[in-house]
Amino acid sequence: MKVTKSQLKQIIKEELDEYIEEEAKRTAKGNITQDTREKHATVGKDKFPIFDKKSAEAAIDLRGHAPEADRAKIINKAAKYAPEAAKKAREADKK
Repeated sequence: MKVTKSQLKQIIKEELDEYIEEEAKRTAKGNITQDTREKHATVGKDKFPIFDKKSAEAAIDLRGHAPEADRAKIINKAAKYAPEAAKKAREADKK
């Protein structure tokens, strides 16, 4: 399959836009920005933001700080990005 110059430019632009969008969700230190926290909150107004694998695993690790009723909700949302960690968390919560 041959790709023209303009098609290649479009592909590169789309990939760069996606990368820049992901980078905008975290600060230089790697912390989650407040806007991202509010947009992707699982519980409450800004708690347990889940939008990638790293944030999903962190939310699963910290689910013990959430009320008992919200733990399943956190695990279910995190399962989209970290299915193995969610499976282990479900097994641990059954006990």
